[in-house]
Amino acid sequence: MMLARFAFRSQLRASVSSRQSASCCSSYSSSSAASAEAERTIREGPRNDWSRDEIKAVYDSSVLELLFHGARVHRHVHNFREVQQCTLLSIKTGGCSEDCSYCPQSSRYSTGVKAQKLMSKDAVIEAAKKAKEAGSTRFCMGAAWRDTIGRKTNFNQILDYIKEIRGMGMEVCCTLGMIEKQQALELKKAGLTAYNHNLDTSREYYPNVITTRSYDDRLETLEHVREAGINVCSGGIIGLGEAEEDRVGLLHTLATLPSHPESVPINALLAVKGTPLEDQKPVEIWEMIRMIGTARIVMPKAMVRLSAGRVRFTMPEQALCFLAGANSIFTGEKLLTTPNNDFDADQLMFKTLGLIPKPPSFSEDDSESENCEKDIEGNNVSLSKFTGKVLLIVNVASKCGLTQGNYKELNILYAKYKTKGLEILAFPCNQFGGQEPGSNKEIKENICTMFKGEFPIFDKIEVNGENASPLYKFLKEQKGGLFGDSIKWNFAKFLVDKQGNVVDRYAPTTSPLEIEDRRGEAWNMSEIENERHFYILILFRCMLV
Repeated sequence: MMLARFAFRSQLRASVSSRQSASCCSSYSSSSAASAEAERTIREGPRNDWSRDEIKAVYDSSVLELLFHGARVHRHVHNFREVQQCTLLSIKTGGCSEDCSYCPQSSRYSTGVKAQKLMSKDAVIEAAKKAKEAGSTRFCMGAAWRDTIGRKTNFNQILDYIKEIRGMGMEVCCTLGMIEKQQALELKKAGLTAYNHNLDTSREYYPNVITTRSYDDRLETLEHVREAGINVCSGGIIGLGEAEEDRVGLLHTLATLPSHPESVPINALLAVKGTPLEDQKPVEIWEMIRMIGTARIVMPKAMVRLSAGRVRFTMPEQALCFLAGANSIFTGEKLLTTPNNDFDADQLMFKTLGLIPKPPSFSEDDSESENCEKDIEGNNVSLSKFTGKVLLIVNVASKCGLTQGNYKELNILYAKYKTKGLEILAFPCNQFGGQEPGSNKEIKENICTMFKGEFPIFDKIEVNGENASPLYKFLKEQKGGLFGDSIKWNFAKFLVDKQGNVVDRYAPTTSPLEIEDRRGEAWNMSEIENERHFYILILFRCMLV
């Protein structure tokens, strides 16, 4: 898997080894948009440049086409029998100031839900233990808050809950309303696996559902979560009175985020008496299948969660959802304050359908160094912030004969393409001829003042040997050199596409503008704006030790 140890992993292409199996179904490829796009997804992997019309065409395919081709993509990317079991606990119920028209916890509606204080640590940990014993591998905590501002004491308590539950060997998710950048970083440090913040519906229909929080507020929270290196969990609710175009709009927004959400919950409204939506008619299973099958095809690596409303569907109906691409559920008697399938029913379903529990995954959370690099000033920078961008990986030095020419051309490329998605990440290293001997402060001064570099600069690293950066170990593993894998000198360059694939490696004497010439299509602006194959140049600078 390309860049498997980094935050780019959610953007990686599916293995090309299945092209042969995909061709076996080529007779179906012209029958619907679902088949054509599924074929493309299997062949080329995830993409973030979906047009709304493309997603609508997939969504409008027949239910049978969506079932079949959603299943094809699902089997290609995931173990099709594995289903993630999550438990969602309301740790602070009711009294929310928001006016979400579907929510019984809003203080604006008379639903019989009373405001409660934050649950004690002992009660939360006991609930987590029971969830684990029942087979859940992810424990989710929800608080009925608009945001966490002014809740420092409660927030610190939740950080403690997260640490304790992670210590039990479970993934941990929270949904606490809007959070700020610093709070996201604190949640990450505590060990949070994922943060849930649903978009609910399309941008256009959103004001009909909620007026106390904007769509952009929600997107900003997702940005803070993503930049902190926490997995994003974001989906929506169908059955709010929206049109099918709004369901397509929701999926389009999610599928064109800088990186696809790790989890995409698809909720069917459970209308609660006392809320403005109490009279909405129930969602039919075919509507769920359309959403799940489309989500699976356009966001192949995401965990697509069959969430609220599952209690209304029979076992055969749920089986169709799993076939279409769902691979995650909530277990337990309640989802916050609404009913859910009981434990025995789910156990029977797993046995009958041959489903197996998905084990927890901590690969992205256990090692902060795998997700972050330190910048030139010593701050942790999550690599996830560069997903979906053009990144050029180069090792450079301040006192090398190649320095002046490379910086000059790198600056030309950056000025020309930075507004079109190019980022240059610079990593100093002093391994070649001792040509980067200075301190970080001196290196920054040289790059920014002498060479006029404006791209991000990182801490000194080693690119060869036992202490080589894990990133460089990976890059060399994916693209060896002409005379072995080792980096030979300053300004060696790696080219990585936006799916995270290391597509080429260039010698130190290959100038940046030569790469532009060789990759003409990748640098063409119309291609970068309109083609999914544009290249993200990740420049890592190993400034010689």
